[in-house]
Amino acid sequence: PASFHTANVFTGTTVALDDDFQTDQGWTTSIVGATTGAWQRGVPVTGSGSSYDPNSDGDGSGSCYVTENVDANSDVDNGWVTLTSPNFDMTGGADVSYLYYLNLTNDDGTDRLLVEMNSSGGAGAWTSVATHTTNGGNSWRTHTIPSAVMGVGATKRDVQPIAQR
Repeated sequence: PASFHTANVFTGTTVALDDDFQTDQGWTTSIVGATTGAWQRGVPVTGSGSSYDPNSDGDGSGSCYVTENVDANSDVDNGWVTLTSPNFDMTGGADVSYLYYLNLTNDDGTDRLLVEMNSSGGAGAWTSVATHTTNGGNSWRTHTIPSAVMGVGATKRDVQPIAQR
């Protein structure tokens, strides 16, 4: 034949990292101005049934990252807090899917969760891939981000305007 076509066939997916936060896999946290609401890894503290507190972690394994993991006050106040993943080596050209569980309470309309990604080891610009602003009560929601980048960060913000990293 004068020409031909090729095709790649995939029969499944490979899980490069499945982090249910039961052990420390290298995530880091930072605080800018916030007086409450630091990211903490652990079993969610519940008791009063406050809309700010998740009843449990999202996948049922026990631990997760939450902000200010205390009963009735998992809110971020007066600034923002950032949770940043370790770098992932995703060389090889495959797309990457990040799945996370989200529990956001936004009673006054000023809170948000900004998800950003970076492919240069955390240096340089970060790309915003999702901004969550809606109140979900104390229910976990999932969100999948298809991408071919290597790091992910989640910033919980309480004040406006949204500042860049």
